[in-house]
Amino acid sequence: MNNTINATAKKYKNVHVVDWHGLSDKHDDWFAYDHVHMEANGNVQFTRLIATQLLKK
Repeated sequence: MNNTINATAKKYKNVHVVDWHGLSDKHDDWFAYDHVHMEANGNVQFTRLIATQLLKK
């Protein structure tokens, strides 16, 4: 799946890949008990990551 996503990002200039897993991997406290849905601080960190990456483009 990652290869397909990265290939798509290379093909289309409006597709960007950000590494949420790399940032959030060691932050279980950012997630609810199900380890899928984010808690408030996880939402803040995710939004910060996206905003930072968009501003770089």
